[in-house]
Amino acid sequence: MLSTLRLTGTVASRGFAEGPLVPLTVVRTRSREAGDAHTELGTLRAAIERAVAEIDTIAGSAGDEAAAMLEFQRAMLEDDSLIEPALAAIAGGQTAETAWSTALDAQIAEYASAED
Repeated sequence: MLSTLRLTGTVASRGFAEGPLVPLTVVRTRSREAGDAHTELGTLRAAIERAVAEIDTIAGSAGDEAAAMLEFQRAMLEDDSLIEPALAAIAGGQTAETAWSTALDAQIAEYASAED
């Protein structure tokens, strides 16, 4: 059975867009048992380092506005206010994936509830 996914957003710039249509798929990760805190911490740090490297690569070939947006994404990945709750959750026995997802969800909720 096929389901329909409707994405909505805010238009940043009205105009014409041309390019290939890329269907989005939902990635479902398998749950796993948490390893020891040291291993989970290493998993999280390695994932952040890979993401920062990918952002740097993309930003290097992006225009000024896109590069600035990517720099914000990079800064978020290195922000202690996002990382610290994830580290605490790992110390509490969560997997790196669950800890990061929970910390990110809390950050998103904070942004969503901000008045500005």
